Amino acid sequence: FPSHDMEGGQMTDQEIIRAVADKIMVWDNDGASWHEIGSLVWRIGFDEWNPLTNLNHAFMVAEKMREEGWYCSLNNSDDEWEIEFTKLDGRFLVKEDTYIYGRHQEIGHAICLAALKAKGVEV
Repeated sequence: FPSHDMEGGQMTDQEIIRAVADKIMVWDNDGASWHEIGSLVWRIGFDEWNPLTNLNHAFMVAEKMREEGWYCSLNNSDDEWEIEFTKLDGRFLVKEDTYIYGRHQEIGHAICLAALKAKGVEV
């Protein structure tokens, strides 16, 4: 999934990052998000956040999906990562037709692609 402009029907890396911030993380329009763990509070600006290349940021996306009831599994082959999001009901049973896959050479890309697909965003 190399970067392409929208004319080719695929999103650029920046468009993917923005879509993940909007559709998955549900960040404010100012492009920033406040985070809190215990007494530690910090703000991540959109220009500093890149889940495509930063694994901490990519796993923020996976964690957000988990909080919304999605099970995440990671697999790798010789040259790419495969991320699968599966929607679970309250009893940990898989809901029908909720196997969503994202594949890419970079794990952050694969997580973002799968998460966007799970939210109905064509990438």
